[in-house]
Amino acid sequence: MRVGMSWSPVLPDWHDSRMIVGLPPGAPGWRRTWCLGCERQLVAHRDPHVIFIGTRDGSALFIIEAEPQRIFTTSEQLPIGAPLYVLGAAHRDCSQRARWRLETGAVRLPDQLPLAVLESHDGELARLDLPPAVGRCPFCEATEDLTEEDVWARWISKLLRKHLGNFRLRTESGHRGYQRVPWVAPICGSCNNRWLSVLEKDVQRILSPMILGPQPGEPLRLPLTANEQELLATWAVKTALMIDFCGKNAPVVPAYYYQQLRMYRKALPNMVVLAAAYNGKQHVAFGAHGSLHLNITPSQPPNAFMTLFTVYRVIFKVFGYIGTEVPQNVMYDSAFDHGVSRIWPATGHSIEWPRNGLAFNDDALMPFAKEQPTLQGRAA
Repeated sequence: MRVGMSWSPVLPDWHDSRMIVGLPPGAPGWRRTWCLGCERQLVAHRDPHVIFIGTRDGSALFIIEAEPQRIFTTSEQLPIGAPLYVLGAAHRDCSQRARWRLETGAVRLPDQLPLAVLESHDGELARLDLPPAVGRCPFCEATEDLTEEDVWARWISKLLRKHLGNFRLRTESGHRGYQRVPWVAPICGSCNNRWLSVLEKDVQRILSPMILGPQPGEPLRLPLTANEQELLATWAVKTALMIDFCGKNAPVVPAYYYQQLRMYRKALPNMVVLAAAYNGKQHVAFGAHGSLHLNITPSQPPNAFMTLFTVYRVIFKVFGYIGTEVPQNVMYDSAFDHGVSRIWPATGHSIEWPRNGLAFNDDALMPFAKEQPTLQGRAA
């Protein structure tokens, strides 16, 4: 069901060797717990997860944080007079097992649990089919503590400045020097300093050597495991969304996908991410972004978007289909296929980057940025 919900935890003084004592799952600032499904540790700011609320005996369960503006329930009616508790959290992939364990009593819950209060939403919910509203965090809709999040993270600017010097960007009054890439997006402090910060730290180890490219005496290619490709793709999607949100033109990506990325913590099912390598110097930190009309008239709302951006030697290209379902007949074949690797949707196997060396110079980059996918026939 699509409802608004708030809950206020009553924080008990409990101790259980199986629990990590601290704020309960779902409370602002909570950090970690044990997964209700697999019993392994769950880190709030790194692991995609859901929160379980319900009766202690599992007869009525509510799953939140599974999808934007959705609560999934196992019972059509609230149990009369039965208190509802914050039961815990589970990895997204463990949610069905967690439900089964709660319903069958296989989970040993603490003697004391925070109470949960479900309240219906009186006002209108935010339109998630439209781009994020101004003055709100696009990922969580927070209106307070908005901060400036660097689209190209500061660690990237620091790395590039160390090897290339200060940035020089063309402006209407001529070239201007910068200490960092001056693209920022208004993101709330909670998202900025928590899950987005963790994503940056996790990807830094993989992306750093790629940014500088193969160095003298080093192998010409870097191996990328399936998990590393997924992490890079997630970061690329996050960056593409932020380029859309802070760009000069009106944003086109619906708010739903920003919130879905926060919950999924991985590249989304309606998107494709390509990776290539750049050997030029004119577009060290470059972004090109726009909407597409695939097999529809320009008078209709766009049904896709496309983003290309560079991080010195690395090129990411993100294509996203705007719709409730992903059509199965979108073709991503490229005239530059010899130098491009698809890293999302996941292939499940390792690759080597860069494919066929630093294949894109300045003359090839712009045509690749403009190259569109094709949609054959009607959408599935």
